[in-house]
Amino acid sequence: MNLTPEQESIITTKDKTMLVAASAGSGKTFVVVEKIINSIVNERKQIDSLLIVTFTNAAASELRERIVKKLQEVLKTATELGDIELTYHISKQINKAWSAN
Repeated sequence: MNLTPEQESIITTKDKTMLVAASAGSGKTFVVVEKIINSIVNERKQIDSLLIVTFTNAAASELRERIVKKLQEVLKTATELGDIELTYHISKQINKAWSAN
């Protein structure tokens, strides 16, 4: 997916509170997932240190599923590359994501 400058800025900005609001179908969920993955992988953040708010339980479930799916892809790559530290970190975040309420 080609990102707009605004989307790229959201994904790569560090240590700021952000509100992502846009029309339906504009890629909000994609950008939020990429932002979370970037924070977990590149900044080594813990998923349970992030506050992620949605309007419905269904939206929260969908977001969690997308995050875990993306983390599983990163885990597979880290494992293939033999990056033990990243493999451990990502495995831990996947477990935390599934156990979060």
